[in-house]
Amino acid sequence: MENRSLNEFLNDESRATDTETQNTAVTAARPTMVWTPDGAVCADCGETVQRRWRETTDDTERLVCRACKPWE
Repeated sequence: MENRSLNEFLNDESRATDTETQNTAVTAARPTMVWTPDGAVCADCGETVQRRWRETTDDTERLVCRACKPWE
């Protein structure tokens, strides 16, 4: 296999076109659990806990403690 420079690769006809690249949407990863060293309030029961899990229902999103998280 021969060595090629990056410039040669960029000029290669087999690469994706700008239009193809623009049509590819990337969604950022989101953590399912949040840890707060000093504790934070559970959105459901109000207890202060260090670990809260992301709970999403319809259009709302909240961080809840382990006891309030519905484990499916």
